[in-house]
Amino acid sequence: MGSDEAAERAEIAAELRAEARLLLVETGLLELFTRHFGQAVVTGSAGYDLMVWRDLDIHMPCEAERWEE
Repeated sequence: MGSDEAAERAEIAAELRAEARLLLVETGLLELFTRHFGQAVVTGSAGYDLMVWRDLDIHMPCEAERWEE
């Protein structure tokens, strides 16, 4: 991978990270998840700042009887 390609991928990751932040934080969605299910944590490629396409993984630990919620 050349430096131009690496720079392009880093720029895409930054743009996707900004979109994810807007969706999760600015709308209050992450806070809503945390309030209802406990500490919600962004994981996966978004959590590691390795996004190459729109994909959010959120870990919300909760009791098994609440999984349908």
